[in-house]
Amino acid sequence: MKMKHVKKIAESYGIKTDYLKKTDLIRAIQNHEGNSPCIQSGVVSCDQLSCCWRDDCLPEGSIETMHLSKKDQYVQRIKHDIQGLKNNIEELKEKASEMVGKSKIDALNELKRLEKISEEEIKLKLHEVTEASEDAWNKTKKGIDHSLDNLRKTFKTISNKVRKHKKVSPN
Repeated sequence: MKMKHVKKIAESYGIKTDYLKKTDLIRAIQNHEGNSPCIQSGVVSCDQLSCCWRDDCLPEGSIETMHLSKKDQYVQRIKHDIQGLKNNIEELKEKASEMVGKSKIDALNELKRLEKISEEEIKLKLHEVTEASEDAWNKTKKGIDHSLDNLRKTFKTISNKVRKHKKVSPN
């Protein structure tokens, strides 16, 4: 997770973010939530599969990732990429909401459409990959890669439109 998002979470809990490293900030969030402040504590195997800090915590090449098949590693990477895209869409929504008029409506509609595609199309294809045999999943992989490339291109186009749009002052 990007530091910007970690800071946002921390600030929502009233945790001061100044001068803290990412891991220290995450530990403070874990403490605040009543969880063990375990991020990057040297553990190479973790049973907390739904932890949102998991990708930041476990080192690459840990026991957790070494036993995974190429298909499972691919699925994890795609899920991580999709979450990153969702985070980027949320950031861009905030910027687009500062726009005015038709440009604002168009940008927000395009972002909503992009979200829907990432939710429906990619998740459906990911399900196909997870259900496919170890030998057959490569065919589905190409479709997911193509879809993700299209999503990234669309996001970049929308992002450029939003960034080029001049803010209108309220006067």
